[in-house]
Amino acid sequence: LEKMGALDVQIVVHQHQGWRLISCMWLRAGVFHVLANMLSLVFMHVLSCMYGHIHKYFDPQLAALLTVLFIIIITLAVGILPHVDNFAHIGVFVSGFLLGFLFLIRPQFTWLTQQNASPGHVTTPVKSKHKTYQYVLWVLSWILLIVGYTLGLVALFRGVNLNNHSSWCHYLSCVPTSKWNCKSQNIYCLIICGTFLQIGNQLNLTCVSNGRNGTYSLSDPSPSRTQQLYAELCS
Repeated sequence: LEKMGALDVQIVVHQHQGWRLISCMWLRAGVFHVLANMLSLVFMHVLSCMYGHIHKYFDPQLAALLTVLFIIIITLAVGILPHVDNFAHIGVFVSGFLLGFLFLIRPQFTWLTQQNASPGHVTTPVKSKHKTYQYVLWVLSWILLIVGYTLGLVALFRGVNLNNHSSWCHYLSCVPTSKWNCKSQNIYCLIICGTFLQIGNQLNLTCVSNGRNGTYSLSDPSPSRTQQLYAELCS
């Protein structure tokens, strides 16, 4: 996955491979990952069909909303397990929510009636295709998306770890229990002399959790080899 463009923050930041932000979207971690995504889509469409057959008992819009909310809850619940990046789920949800105001803005019904009216048919004149609050939401969505993505990319490429500035936000991605430890998914070590600052063949690493230092002679340290050294240093 790493060779095919998987997302690795250390590689993106220290080796300046920002293209991984795009390539990772087309990768799946295995057959189970693909099946989980496909089953989510199938389940959502099955629910939609069920509600479609019994729409006389349920409001179709309410049924669609409940279906989407159910999928959101399940997705976010799975995201608090270790080895699952729930921040990706949250980012997709917020981005999709805002993009909906940009590309799925619905015209006024009276405006559509006016446009589709037959010649000679008198309709209530409507000048604007959309309502005022729709234009306000459209502008706000553009602002939030542009500002959000800009600040996020700047923080990413500067190597800023937002978890260091909050004592609780990491719980959005993983909640530790007696069954698993969230620290197992990330080794809390810091590169003091990374690839872009490497002096000759010497690489200096420091483990944040225990303060141990290590110096290694590597001609071309790969991310996987560096992670292995992290594990040995922090164990």
